[in-house]
Amino acid sequence: YGPEEGLLVAMPQLTGPLSTYTAIWDIKFDALPSFQALLQTDTAQGNDGDFFVRSDSGLGINGDYDGSVQIDTWHRIAVTVEDLGNGSATLSKYLDGAFLDSQTVDSSRFTLDPTTGFLLLTENDGETGTGHLAHFALSETVLTAPEVLALGGADAAGPLAATPAVAPT
Repeated sequence: YGPEEGLLVAMPQLTGPLSTYTAIWDIKFDALPSFQALLQTDTAQGNDGDFFVRSDSGLGINGDYDGSVQIDTWHRIAVTVEDLGNGSATLSKYLDGAFLDSQTVDSSRFTLDPTTGFLLLTENDGETGTGHLAHFALSETVLTAPEVLALGGADAAGPLAATPAVAPT
């Protein structure tokens, strides 16, 4: 998708922004351009994307890329974002259930705003590619490494049991 496109994920009206969560993609890439954006938290596309696959097949952001995504292969990519309460967050990366690495990121950059939602597979500079997205899942909690490992790789059932999103009353 180009900068004016992408998949807008609308979120339920929560009590506030979501700064701790797990995001999961079941995805297959046809090719890996210089960068393939997976997550863009700024729906106005006013800045660079927030999580990428780089052409060397690593997952990450800010020069910290790990793993080996293969083209023409279904993968389950998961990231957990855990707000540390001091302006930073821990971003942990997983590929097909395997933990790759953690890095410290700016928590505000990775906070999801329920009033605007967020974008998948697009970013402001057009750093995108082609492929197929079978499933996307978002959990309001940080899954542990054993929980992500138990999810395994991409499959027809998707990563998480479907549950309706309900705003707290």
